[in-house]
Amino acid sequence: MSGWDYGKRAAEVDAERLQNFERNRPLARTPIKPVLDDPRANATQLELFELVGRDTYEYVEGLIRSLPSLRQREHFRKIYLREYRSVEDDGSLAFSSGNLPKRHANTFLRELLEDRLGKVFKQYRFDLEWLSLTMAQKWQWALDFSEQFRGESIVLDGDASMAFEKADDVRRKLPFYLMSESKLAVVAHHLSFIFSKIQADFFTEQALNQTADKTLSCGDVDALVVALYRHLGLLCEAIGLEFHYWKTFSERDGDADFRPNIKSIEIALNKTVCDKFWLRALRKAQRQMVEHLAIACGEVRKGVSPYISEKGFSEWRSQMKKNFDFLKSMIVENVDDPDEQIELLTMYQKSSANPSIRRLEMMTRLRGIEEWAEEAGHQALFLTLTAPSSFHAQLSKGGQNPNWSGASPKQTHAYLNKVWAQYRALLAKRKIRFYGMRVAEPHHDGTPHWHLLIYVKKEYVDEVSELFRAKALEVDGDEKGAKKHRCKIEICDKAKGSATAYIAKYIAKNIDGFSEFGDVSDEVEGLSIKDNARYARAWASLWGIHQFQFYGASSIGVWRELRRLTAGQCGDDQLELLRIGADLGDYAFYLDKQGGGGAGRSVQLAKLHYEDREENKYGEVGKKVVGIANAFKQAGEWVKTRLKNWVIKKGSVKSVSEQEAINSNTERSSAWTCVSNCNPSDSKGSGADTVEIVDNFITQNAHQLQRLKMALGWRGIDEKTFSKTHFFTLLKGGSVKLFGNDYVSFDGNEVQICRKGGFELGKFNKLEKCYGL
Repeated sequence: MSGWDYGKRAAEVDAERLQNFERNRPLARTPIKPVLDDPRANATQLELFELVGRDTYEYVEGLIRSLPSLRQREHFRKIYLREYRSVEDDGSLAFSSGNLPKRHANTFLRELLEDRLGKVFKQYRFDLEWLSLTMAQKWQWALDFSEQFRGESIVLDGDASMAFEKADDVRRKLPFYLMSESKLAVVAHHLSFIFSKIQADFFTEQALNQTADKTLSCGDVDALVVALYRHLGLLCEAIGLEFHYWKTFSERDGDADFRPNIKSIEIALNKTVCDKFWLRALRKAQRQMVEHLAIACGEVRKGVSPYISEKGFSEWRSQMKKNFDFLKSMIVENVDDPDEQIELLTMYQKSSANPSIRRLEMMTRLRGIEEWAEEAGHQALFLTLTAPSSFHAQLSKGGQNPNWSGASPKQTHAYLNKVWAQYRALLAKRKIRFYGMRVAEPHHDGTPHWHLLIYVKKEYVDEVSELFRAKALEVDGDEKGAKKHRCKIEICDKAKGSATAYIAKYIAKNIDGFSEFGDVSDEVEGLSIKDNARYARAWASLWGIHQFQFYGASSIGVWRELRRLTAGQCGDDQLELLRIGADLGDYAFYLDKQGGGGAGRSVQLAKLHYEDREENKYGEVGKKVVGIANAFKQAGEWVKTRLKNWVIKKGSVKSVSEQEAINSNTERSSAWTCVSNCNPSDSKGSGADTVEIVDNFITQNAHQLQRLKMALGWRGIDEKTFSKTHFFTLLKGGSVKLFGNDYVSFDGNEVQICRKGGFELGKFNKLEKCYGL
């Protein structure tokens, strides 16, 4: 071992150790940053991993791994990130270390997936594995079900239930609420094919079982149709699909006194073999289920998206754009006179389908009701009805409601309807006459509540109030805040404003956002009243909620038909009196002649007259309004209000020059019913000069003339009763006599009918004095 220098070697080892220490010291001082070893990770996953670390990341991914699609997993990652960042810094070590926001976000996501979404999924059966089976598997399942039905057993077992045992596996493939439009179309086609095949096989089998010496009676055929319907209804119920007439049938089937409606059953059977019927049904159910899930996830609330989710609102706006484009591309054409055409969009803008027109009509109606009530000495009450706290997904001040039952806005509205129906029954039992209006509007989380304006006799005010309070608090009435928030009763004070004014704000904020002062919503801070109206209309459209409802205030349909008529069209003196009141916009007068506020249909003077439409492809026969009738005269007597037959078709309205070219060889007849009350202001000299002046003016104002003719048509006045001179007078701002003291004028947009020699409007007894009726 000679020559080995221990000292030198020790120095070399020390130098190596020092070098290694210096090399490794930076790594010791700087923590190693974890890296996500997943090349498929997207930006959200990388952001989540960097924010919470590997352990929490894997925990979150484990929670959402069972969800069926990348899109849904991405949605819940963003929800987790949002909740993580929503925690405010309280200065604690738990916040600075990240444990506090992690704990909040972890708890939120776990409860969301396990509790809140679970409550929603339990209410829908559209995610059954049947929807993801192949066509052959679906058909085999239907055959197995049919075999069991013939054996008088509706319990699925054997091969028919094998698919159900693998439900979780198939749900992970594609649940109903994430199916694309094309996938829904495939499912709709499968449904129509299977139901068509089952029906064909059923009747083929029945035909083969018949012998030559035995014929089926009508009763036998009906019994077979009912048996087939029962079989298909149970099949739909097992899949989780709604079936036309099934609710009524299934509740009464087996009762000794139950007689099924064969026509409704035939319609249901026809619908089951139609692809479009099933596609519409699946679309509607899917939209509502997706929106319900958004409510459960906290996507519908103030600060995020009030009343309706961003996706739901975006789809509504897109649909409104499609509707507008359709209206622009279509025209309505007179069947008897194809030259008479109007843009469908123009007709929409002039009808009660236009939110602004509808609001004005409702305000006219409310004002008339109030005038009649004041004349009768009745008291107005303003009531607010709110559902129990278990129906609300979010707390009023923000944050998830831990007691939410999973109810959807549709279910909540059904509950409020039930309370209202029971309340009306109590009033009817006590013979308390009432009338008014209700408005349904959403809370910030989409849960509906009602505002009601109700008129009653003053001696019934206390009893009506107590009954309302009892019904409103019948369910969970002892919960905290119930008496203060769920039931509000206010006696309308004339000193504070009219009764109509109490509810006017709720009409405007839920239909077109009309306001003279640029108001903001009282439900969602910072939301303008116009935006509030848009969101509220989208919410009502998605859930199929009727926002406005009058009760005990006579038929608005009769009112509209009366306003179509002109003087001389009614041969009935009583209907003519009603027509005059409607034409002058005096709803109080109209209501009085219809029996007053709270009057039933049996005592109302005028009623609508209908005609049957042609059967559609399902066998349904609709009805169309064609006129009005005096309810107290013979059934065959009625007044026609729809004088023209219109058809909707694609195209554009012909120009005036095109119409004149078409009609150049048609002799124009002079008017025989109208007399101008003034000569043309520019007419001087000979008759030939006057004719030339009129012709030149008409030619130069062809567009205004066309608007005038359209406006006359809207009032049910035949334009052919006017001469060029009459048109000249109206376009110049003059008036033309119709019948008696009735004159017509044109303001550039609408035709006005007035009575010269005048009388005061408003009170319902003054028209009678004027006409001596």
